[in-house]
Amino acid sequence: MKKTLLLTFILFVIFSCQNGPTQSEFDKLKADLENCSNENAELKNTPENRLLTAQKLENEGKIEQAEKEYRELANKFPKSEQGILAQKFVEKREKEIEKIKKEEERKKQLGFKALKEQNKIEQGDVTLTFSKIQLGKRWYFDRYDDRYFYRDAERGNKHLTATLKIKSKSNEPKLPPIYVYKLENGNLKFISTVSYAFYRWKDYGSYLGNYADYGNDFAHSPTINFSPGVSLSDEDTKNYPIFLMVKKDNCVIRESARFDNPPVSYTTATCDADRIMDVDKASSDYYTIKIFNKQKI
Repeated sequence: MKKTLLLTFILFVIFSCQNGPTQSEFDKLKADLENCSNENAELKNTPENRLLTAQKLENEGKIEQAEKEYRELANKFPKSEQGILAQKFVEKREKEIEKIKKEEERKKQLGFKALKEQNKIEQGDVTLTFSKIQLGKRWYFDRYDDRYFYRDAERGNKHLTATLKIKSKSNEPKLPPIYVYKLENGNLKFISTVSYAFYRWKDYGSYLGNYADYGNDFAHSPTINFSPGVSLSDEDTKNYPIFLMVKKDNCVIRESARFDNPPVSYTTATCDADRIMDVDKASSDYYTIKIFNKQKI
């Protein structure tokens, strides 16, 4: 019918050019042609034709295009036989995608099992040896004589602490930053930066800065002991694998402030932690010191 109307329209235009058509006749024929075109397009959009189009795309392996056609069919004709078949395909496809996604996440997580824990590492001109790595409510640091300072974790939190011995080849080394990550959805996500604190001072006077403590100065002592620590939420430490990591970047610098207690400290202000990492990034740019909740990987 469309072809017939189109031929009629063409002949009418040719004839009209010779005989002078009326505007009403021309408008009527044009409207009929447009209606025919719309009807023809609507026939192509019937549930039957839409289903055939989607099935053809599926058979050709064009799954994403097929899914789009099935979704449109299910949305426009939800109660038709074809729409119900389309909805079944959509639901099956969603389950397949979810299964693929979970499998990819599982593979990513398994990859983190390959990260080797090591309590002794050499980074630049310093060697770090970790011991007594643990989670607890209290963090001890800045000991002197038979006394010490401590910090208790707030409710719903724990401190991750360690004893750290650093040996340096230079008199004024920069130290590598220590970070904590959690494994979530197949990636390591940054939680917090571990703070450097000194393990011990010669006495209370050196802690106050009344005089130097050469035991905490690499310019005088090749080895210094630290008590690093950081506060973590119970939600993270209970529900996720927790990774204590050292970045392969000596960016932690020593600062002096005469009236601070203690008068010297190490700051990570010039360091930049990766906020999220896959296993390749973690293995190439970081050392893995300790993994908590390994069974959850």
